[in-house]
Amino acid sequence: MTSLVDKAVCDYFNILLTEVAEPSHAAATLTQPNLKEFEPQLDKQALEQLLAPVFKTKVTAQIEVKVNAQVKPKVAIKPVSKPVSKPESKPEIKPEIKPESRPAPQINQEVETEPRAVTAAKVTTDLLESLDDEFQVLFFKVAGLTLAVPLVSLGGIVKLERVNHIMGRPDWYKGVQTHRGAQLNVVDTCAWVMPEKYDSALADTVNYQYVVLLEDSNWGLACESLVNAVKINKSAVNWRSNAGKRPWLAGVVREQMCGILHVHALIELLNSGLSSQDTLG
Repeated sequence: MTSLVDKAVCDYFNILLTEVAEPSHAAATLTQPNLKEFEPQLDKQALEQLLAPVFKTKVTAQIEVKVNAQVKPKVAIKPVSKPVSKPESKPEIKPEIKPESRPAPQINQEVETEPRAVTAAKVTTDLLESLDDEFQVLFFKVAGLTLAVPLVSLGGIVKLERVNHIMGRPDWYKGVQTHRGAQLNVVDTCAWVMPEKYDSALADTVNYQYVVLLEDSNWGLACESLVNAVKINKSAVNWRSNAGKRPWLAGVVREQMCGILHVHALIELLNSGLSSQDTLG
């Protein structure tokens, strides 16, 4: 039964890596709940749901204005005044203004989409360049879900102590904890990673014990337990190969069947007050 669940989790993580990105709207920055231990409740189904042109207007306005002005010798004034006034007012003013007014905004539309694709695709490339062929990762658990963070992106681990809640912050913002004379923003990891599953019943079972610090930022992820730190090869990870949703998910560690975090992208999302389902750019 365990092997079937592990395979389902790994398959779903791989689906998330290829998920197409959608435009996101920045949320307000940063709130709340107190939580206790959960592992059995997140079954296979819960994990599956989680780690769930220039439009060229070919205006070929080929306006063929055929003016057959046949001037008769007797009436010289009347034939000239009528054909000249009608053909010149219609073809020259109307058709030429329309083709030029439409392409302009469509060029801007293409320019705006480029930075998003570049930013999302660049995310995993930057991480891979910073890692050796063999690198260490720390595995930790949140509500039965195992996540991995490269040690080069780990700022440290501290015990979860008194957290001061701040009003007006997102639901995934647990609060502020003092650490070495500075304010550490603690993330309710379960609420951030899987908001669709995080209800009051789950919140009552989660029991956070530690805070995993992210690089040299003032952000930390609350977790229930620390599993271990091991060395793995780059080849042991199914890395994200294209731009998509969840830039914080860099890949899937095949043997442990868990997601590996892209900490730099994660920090950017948190600084912007965005959720795990939002995109950068």
